[in-house]
Amino acid sequence: MQEKPHIVLTHHTSFGQPRIVGHRLTVGEIVFLLHGGLQPLADFQRTYPDIPVSHIISAIRYCMAQQCRQDIARWSSPKATLQFCHSCTLRREVEGMKQDDVRDLWVLARTLNENLVVTLTQENTPAGNKKRSSEP
Repeated sequence: MQEKPHIVLTHHTSFGQPRIVGHRLTVGEIVFLLHGGLQPLADFQRTYPDIPVSHIISAIRYCMAQQCRQDIARWSSPKATLQFCHSCTLRREVEGMKQDDVRDLWVLARTLNENLVVTLTQENTPAGNKKRSSEP
């Protein structure tokens, strides 16, 4: 998982779902909350002030790339069961969930990457910070 160092999977936390390191907040929860505006980014950052923007971006890109497929295959064992995110179609494939109960979270993550991440990346560059500081 070197590509996304802010994302971890541990069988004893969040039921083995990919999550932000040091938190119980899963990748799927981040994508779900931010995608539909259920929790706008400003509210999300107020709720989780200790999660840097870089971790949010990592979670979105991790989901978008379906990195969990490789990580779960690589790190799962009979003693350490890892799982796909709750409400993701990848989990349905394994557990046989009904179609209505799940979403293609990586599709939502792709939309977030195209919209939100581009904005976040621009705001966190030196040029973006300079622009904000000069605004009234």
